Amino acid sequence: MRLGTILKLASIGAIALIIALVAVVKSIDVNDYRGVLTKAAKAATGRDLAIHGKLSLKLSLTPALIAEDVTLSNAAWGSRPDMIHLQRLRADIGLLPLLVREVRLSRLQLHGPEILLERNAAGKANWEFGTEVSAAVPAVESAATPTTFKIGQVSIDHARIIYRDARSGRDETLVIEQLTADADTLAAPIGLHAGGAWNGQHFEISGVLGSMNSLLTPAKPYMVKLKAVLPGVVATTNGTVSTGKNGIPVLALQVSADATELAEAVKMVGLGLPQLGAARVSLGVVGPVSSPSLVNIDAALGRRDIVALTAKGNIKAPMTGEGVDLLLFVEGESLAGLNRGGELVSPPVGPVKGFAHLTDIDGGWRLADLKLGLGHSDLSGDVALRVRGPRPSVEAHLTSSVVDFGELTGGRTEVAKPKTEASRLFPDDALPLSWLTMTDASVAWKIDRLVSEGLNIQQVSLSLSDNNGKLLVTPDVGALAGGKANGSLSVDASGKVAAVRLTLDADKVVMGDLLKAFNVSQNIHGARTALHLTFKGNGNSVRAIMARASGEVSLVVDKGTIDDAYADVVALDLLRQVAPWTQQKNTQMQCLVSRFSVADGMAHSEGLLFDTDAMTVSGQGSVNLANELLDLTVAPKPKDASLISMALPLDIGGTLLHPTVTPNRGAIVKGVAGVAGAIALGPLGILVPLVSAGSDDGNACLAAINQAKKPVPSPKKGGAKGPAAEIGKALQKLF
Repeated sequence: MRLGTILKLASIGAIALIIALVAVVKSIDVNDYRGVLTKAAKAATGRDLAIHGKLSLKLSLTPALIAEDVTLSNAAWGSRPDMIHLQRLRADIGLLPLLVREVRLSRLQLHGPEILLERNAAGKANWEFGTEVSAAVPAVESAATPTTFKIGQVSIDHARIIYRDARSGRDETLVIEQLTADADTLAAPIGLHAGGAWNGQHFEISGVLGSMNSLLTPAKPYMVKLKAVLPGVVATTNGTVSTGKNGIPVLALQVSADATELAEAVKMVGLGLPQLGAARVSLGVVGPVSSPSLVNIDAALGRRDIVALTAKGNIKAPMTGEGVDLLLFVEGESLAGLNRGGELVSPPVGPVKGFAHLTDIDGGWRLADLKLGLGHSDLSGDVALRVRGPRPSVEAHLTSSVVDFGELTGGRTEVAKPKTEASRLFPDDALPLSWLTMTDASVAWKIDRLVSEGLNIQQVSLSLSDNNGKLLVTPDVGALAGGKANGSLSVDASGKVAAVRLTLDADKVVMGDLLKAFNVSQNIHGARTALHLTFKGNGNSVRAIMARASGEVSLVVDKGTIDDAYADVVALDLLRQVAPWTQQKNTQMQCLVSRFSVADGMAHSEGLLFDTDAMTVSGQGSVNLANELLDLTVAPKPKDASLISMALPLDIGGTLLHPTVTPNRGAIVKGVAGVAGAIALGPLGILVPLVSAGSDDGNACLAAINQAKKPVPSPKKGGAKGPAAEIGKALQKLF
């Protein structure tokens, strides 16, 4: 038989076969297979598949199966009935491959799919199908299952993928406007292109994937080469995905990403960050997809002319935070560069340079070999954070050669003024105590030199511990303004009402230098001070604590000068009312001694003495810390006998925030002249132990106490002269 005849017969046979296949396909009623498809989906997922619209077969040499309004039910606990809703599906099926039990889709089109992915409060995901498959549902016979399944081109348009997490509150939406994946042959690489929006931000993905044949060959690595472009971000992935033990995919990918501004980039995933600058990262992702490792990490954030952070190393188990081995570097010209976006307010201090080694420890992470330089300040040591246990805990051991407090605060070293009501000094705002029960801490910090506005504080040791809401802070200062100080603060916030305990001891501290350093006053000079304070109270606000306070406070201050310009201070204003006859520019203070005992919110003066070169003022009374009312009496004793007639005792009333000064009523009844020495102000001898124990210049204070005990000398014949006499006459006429 001739070759031409053979070819003719073969052609006729092929045509006849195709006609027969078309006739067979034409005779099929595809609606008879709705039940088969539903049972197959139920067996595979445990969910209900429903085709609510048309199910039809479009006839041609490449028939097309079309299904409309297809749904797959959601988990029983889901937020809506359907997990997947597909508006239209079209699958172009090759006829001849069916003869060899191969389903070959030359094109698969999905139009308008909407997929809901969600987790409930217990952490269960609706895409976990395994536990819902019922054993009562019979599996589809394997004989009816084709041996192979191949797809040529996949096209998706107008798709929406919604992700919700009830635990974290995340709610994100991915819109795929168009996605195509196609290949010329089953052995050719697959070209991929997709575009859409993620949380309202446009993105594009393009690249090349391995062939369909390699995808269906488990032993062969599958190629992945993709590029993603998002607003301000370009990311690439290059590598392979292979099949490991138990069929788990194994990754071998190199990933890189560059962002012009990290804060803008992370908005797409619902995170808010201050504007820290550009970011780049390069790393390898290797290992099983369920537990990959990150290797050869090289990441950078920010700019060196502002502040830049760099990280290099590996993370063996990023899913659990274990196997961390990262070297961290920070470098920059000034922290002020962080203020660009307005979210941060950092002082203009620099340069910045630091290093640390981040590793994981049992239950957390550790920053070891920490070395940080910030302007003239430095910090070194190690910090550990543990997240296992009832509460997170922080443990730190730190040392500093120099801490420039003024530089770190941008020169704003003045004491912050609390927000108070117009009539109250102690605020009633709830103290931020909840954080004490949220985390534990143990911090030890030693500072060789603490600098603040010319004040040189040395040998500073600070210890802080917080255990289940019980805070203890114990500072110790070896050299403070010519003296030394130590104390302790404990706060027990484990109950409904906080318990506060405070002790403070200072010896030989030059008060003038201290007040200048913290911008409280520039007008007090000298005034070496000894202070002893013990205090305890219960409450959740400063006002509540003061209302129940108990303890004692004693103060001894020796020689100093108060400038006349210091007129905004209540004490000096009071001094002028006590002694209006003083004309000198500055007040030369010889000694100040005071002792108060505090019980149940009442502070009682056990002795008060203020001695200057012009007079001695003694006083007594009480301060109600609950309502802040003052009930004090002070009596001046001029050292110039000619001014005795003007020595008018005064009652100090009003409140701590708004004190009032009025003439003592007893003095008015007796007459002005000479009553200062007659006012009973308690035994001044009680102050002698304070003076002998707390002042370098105890003799001056003792002399002042002894002088105050003496009777008031009679004024010289003729009485007061000059301006003093005129003021005295005016006072006598007034009262």
